[in-house]
Amino acid sequence: MTFDPRVPGAYLAPDYFEQLAELRRTARVHHLADDVYLVPGYDDVRVVSRDPARFSSARGVLVNDPLRHADVDPAAMAGSVLHTDPPEHREYRAVVNREFTPRGVAQYETRVRELAVEVIDAVPERGVVDAVATLSAPFPVQVIAELLGVDDGDRDDFRDWSDAMIESPDSGDPAVVQRAAHLWRFLDRHLRDRAEHPTDDLVSMLVHAPFAGRTLTHAEARLFCLSLLVAGNETTRHLISGALLALWEHPDQRAALIADPGLIPGAVEECLRWVTPIQAFGRTATVATELAGVPLPVIQARVGHGSIAVTADVYVAVPRDADRAAADRLASLLAGRTGADETPGNRPSVTAAVTTDPEEAAG
Repeated sequence: MTFDPRVPGAYLAPDYFEQLAELRRTARVHHLADDVYLVPGYDDVRVVSRDPARFSSARGVLVNDPLRHADVDPAAMAGSVLHTDPPEHREYRAVVNREFTPRGVAQYETRVRELAVEVIDAVPERGVVDAVATLSAPFPVQVIAELLGVDDGDRDDFRDWSDAMIESPDSGDPAVVQRAAHLWRFLDRHLRDRAEHPTDDLVSMLVHAPFAGRTLTHAEARLFCLSLLVAGNETTRHLISGALLALWEHPDQRAALIADPGLIPGAVEECLRWVTPIQAFGRTATVATELAGVPLPVIQARVGHGSIAVTADVYVAVPRDADRAAADRLASLLAGRTGADETPGNRPSVTAAVTTDPEEAAG
């Protein structure tokens, strides 16, 4: 098996789903080079997702997360809901949970509908258009910018910087890194402004909300905003893009939705299962352990003056070839609805990774 989820473009292979099906047929755990492990089954992924004591998010959750290959203290990621484990993860999530309950989200519905209409009205009525560039990409960023209180005049730059932040872990292009740095500096200024001049946006709430008997530090609030931006932007963009493609490829399903708009909520859930917007996420094994009988050893690598673990990644994708019940269970898990690190608003996320931390293993 040559599939390697760390390689940019691996998910674009024309036989991608066939490769995943082959992974599931041949073994529960696949050991690749450089201590990378792929796990294709629901039960094993559920074990990884629900056991943060053994499989931590602190060393990175992206496939090519910089934290996994650098001498960085995980404490430096305090505030990132993507890079923390319970109980800290639950405490950070609780800061915004009220905003993402059905009642909390309802207060934004009118404005979100207005933004959707604006995006659709901007699409040319004639000719060929890029649906991602004109619909899928701008809409999530507009909504997140609204939540964070970003001024209209900054939103084009905000979208460009957001795209660069998502691209940067897989890119060595200095220009991409520089664009991502602009977002970091923008959030720094924006948080300081809201600390002195609060409004009714999410950023103002973050800098003043109680957290574990105190308020968030500036650094924590900045990482929190970045986590919401990156997670909400990319996942929603992929979901919309994949849903558009699925409805184009299945015109009977599109016709059914047009005939009965009441089917739309269920269709959104089905597209979440079918599209699986994020195809990979990472975990770090904090102790020498095993999964499905396969040993996951602690392997050290020297970086500068520190010792860190080389990633042992575990990856999964929703099986389109599996029976519907099994596929639904796996999609529910990977969409962020199950496990110790479920995300605010059940933002979708799909594949799992494991790394090893030598200091914790030695203890």
